[in-house]
Amino acid sequence: MRPASLPKTVTLPKTAMIDAPHLRTVLGVSRAVLCLWRRHAGFPVSYREGRHAWTLCDDVARWCENHGSKVL
Repeated sequence: MRPASLPKTVTLPKTAMIDAPHLRTVLGVSRAVLCLWRRHAGFPVSYREGRHAWTLCDDVARWCENHGSKVL
């Protein structure tokens, strides 16, 4: 089942990791929605490096596909 605000198509960069602001833009959601998804829908964890948070693109792609989105 796809979370309500997850787009039908998600375009991720061809890099190994995506930073938090870019991830929110790609998914079209707020920081609060990502927190809810992490807590209740098993969204991939982020990794901190100083003040920046990163998430693995492969994990995001897998999660999106498992929830009914097409990943480009």
